[in-house]
Amino acid sequence: MQGLVENEAANEYVRNAAIRSFVMLAHSGQMPRERVVEYFRGLFMEKAPRTFSYGWTALALAVADLPAPELLEDVRQAYQADLLEISHKGFERIERELRSNERRGRGMSAVVTDAIAEMAWWACFKPPGRACSKPKTGSPPTDSAGAAPSPPKVHKKPWRNARCPCGSGKKYKHCCGKG
Repeated sequence: MQGLVENEAANEYVRNAAIRSFVMLAHSGQMPRERVVEYFRGLFMEKAPRTFSYGWTALALAVADLPAPELLEDVRQAYQADLLEISHKGFERIERELRSNERRGRGMSAVVTDAIAEMAWWACFKPPGRACSKPKTGSPPTDSAGAAPSPPKVHKKPWRNARCPCGSGKKYKHCCGKG
């Protein structure tokens, strides 16, 4: 990942995602926070070219998301050198958050381990007419991987645009529903 972050020929959005992944690794405990801080410090000091790029902005936001108040002076110097695409207000907010050592509301720090459970509340995965509600934080994930979908409602007479129950493959209105 370090090679990707430092590769100037790589797509800037991919490089930014790689920078964010270091924050995720620290938040999930897969990489020591101190190691991430040292890597970010190295980027500020020598590894990143001192020219404007969106990578600098991603790095400053990652420092705030970590949070790493020990890198505040490095973020300030990058801002003063016009390397960041952050307004004065944006920089003040980052500075305030780093000084107060509060977690920002940006992004989520939880690693997705079960994609099905993570997306189960989405409307596109619910039968029509069922209310969708996002699961409450801290509630156990539902085991939707092995659960069979609930059968559709059975009607006495199919809807006009439904497939005909006779098995012809035609719509009911063009088959048994004529008349």
